[in-house]
Amino acid sequence: MNCSTHKAIPLTFSSEEIVCLQNGHKTQFRRALKGRTAFLKSPTTSETSGHAIPVLKCPYGQPGDRIWIRETARVEWQQVQESPLRVQTGVRYRVNNEYRELTSDTHCSLFPTKRLTSQGVPAWATPVSMPRWASRFLLEVSDTRLEKLCDISETDAYCEGLLTEVWDQVVVARNYRTPDAFFQYWSEDMDHYVEMDELYRCSFQSFWDQIYGSGSWVSNPLVWVVTFKLLDFDKGGE
Repeated sequence: MNCSTHKAIPLTFSSEEIVCLQNGHKTQFRRALKGRTAFLKSPTTSETSGHAIPVLKCPYGQPGDRIWIRETARVEWQQVQESPLRVQTGVRYRVNNEYRELTSDTHCSLFPTKRLTSQGVPAWATPVSMPRWASRFLLEVSDTRLEKLCDISETDAYCEGLLTEVWDQVVVARNYRTPDAFFQYWSEDMDHYVEMDELYRCSFQSFWDQIYGSGSWVSNPLVWVVTFKLLDFDKGGE
């Protein structure tokens, strides 16, 4: 693919989403539609005062575009060579505590500056300050669409990459509302029971509420559904 014909945009993933991405089967993410919601009659078009509003363009790209992921990380050390410019940085990522030593030929006014907490240890930087060269994940958009949040299918909920475990040869899915809890479908007498064909949807519902706040699932907003494939793990910074 000729990268010059496709754009690459940054997107912040929460710690929970990073874990889902690392689980290996996350191929979708959802974001609530911003603006124009009051005018929308259908998933793609609307009109007001007799004037048609153009089909909405997904802000997360079109098929073939790339998304590089920002996440919480910190700088543990840095060396700068001025001529020619060469910046070496030791970066630690909050999710899974991975450490990398990276080299870049560009400055960044926010992320590369090592900051210390009051305890004298490196401080975590906000994801929005992460430069592209420090990104661990690069996604390629396969498809985009608009739908109501609660219309997510069981199959698509699985594609969100939710945490699962196998208990006595039966799959259980994480209940993100309760620490260390998992939804199960084999016994109504046990905690966190759900119907078998609702296992992943219930897990995703708890996942959404955990990130966006209690009641956010019930509000059932229109969301952008972005289907993607994860490109080579080490090429997020390219």
